[in-house]
Amino acid sequence: AGATPGPGDGGRSLGRVALSCGAAPGGRGGTGLGAGGRRLGGAAGQGDPTKGQAAFTRAGCGACHGDRAQGNVFPGAPKLASTALTCEQVQAQVRTPRDPSKGMPPFSASQISDQEIQDLCAWVKTLP
Repeated sequence: AGATPGPGDGGRSLGRVALSCGAAPGGRGGTGLGAGGRRLGGAAGQGDPTKGQAAFTRAGCGACHGDRAQGNVFPGAPKLASTALTCEQVQAQVRTPRDPSKGMPPFSASQISDQEIQDLCAWVKTLP
């Protein structure tokens, strides 16, 4: 999983570190979000949207998904803004993409922590 853009690739290799929000393996498990879209399932607890925007930027997600998570900057990169996925599903997709051949590599906890994914999820859920 390379997070550094290759020379002359227009940031595409960096973009492959972005989240892809297709349905996560295992279906719709987990507790998901509660009131206000801020309560997140899983051990990490609650995500912080401000920290989530920073995690989105640091991880290079905008290279494919756009700076406002609007999608399709890299062909086929889904819109993440206002995702209906639970944060548990987003985390599953980040850790084990359902189709890595489309450009989404798996990310380990050393690359983006569970809490950063929870924060990122909280942020994209605040977007229109």
